[in-house]
Amino acid sequence: ECDSPDTCIHHIIPKGMGGSRAGDRRDIWIPLCNDAHMRAHRLRKPYLTRARLFELKAKMEKKREEEYVFGGVN
Repeated sequence: ECDSPDTCIHHIIPKGMGGSRAGDRRDIWIPLCNDAHMRAHRLRKPYLTRARLFELKAKMEKKREEEYVFGGVN
């Protein structure tokens, strides 16, 4: 969903609820484009749920791992 080069970091688990303040826990944040970030904060519909964000994160990590292992997947 976020193929834009303009990304920001979204804490899937909010900082105030134990999310990382230093950005050192990669398991709880995800890079999002501005549109998706607005949807994650429920400022724009369709909203992105926490479950959907974790699904997107897993998909991004799998793609990154495949690109590393196989030198790029089309």
